[in-house]
Amino acid sequence: GIMKVIVSREALMTTLRELATLRKSGMQLDECIDSLVDTTSDKHLNPALSRMKMDISSGASLSDTVASLPDIFPYYVSPMLRLGEENGNIYDALINIAERIEREEKILSEVKTALTYPCFLLIVC
Repeated sequence: GIMKVIVSREALMTTLRELATLRKSGMQLDECIDSLVDTTSDKHLNPALSRMKMDISSGASLSDTVASLPDIFPYYVSPMLRLGEENGNIYDALINIAERIEREEKILSEVKTALTYPCFLLIVC
C-alpha cells in the first residue's frame, strides 16, 4: 500500500515563510527552492523540495508542483498558490498558507488538550 508521509507542520510553516521571504527579495523561484533544499532538515520535505526545484526548472508553476505532492502539502495549498500566481502576489499567498497551517496546528493542540483531561479522569476513576 501507499504510505502517507507526515511532514511536521512546523517544518512546513517555516519553509513556506522562508520561501515567501526569499521570493520577496527578488530571487528566482528555482533559486529560492534550491536554497531551501540546503537549509531544510525535515527528511520528507527535503526530497520533495528537490523534486519541486526540478519541476520548476523545467517550466512547471509552483501551484502545479505543489499539487503533484499531495502527501507533503495540504489540499488547499495549490489553489491558494494558483490565486497568488494569477494576481501576481505569491508572497501573500505563501504567508496566508503558513498562517492557515499555524491555525490548524493550534486548533489540533487545543483539541488534544481538551481530550486529555477527560481521559485522565477516566483512568483515575
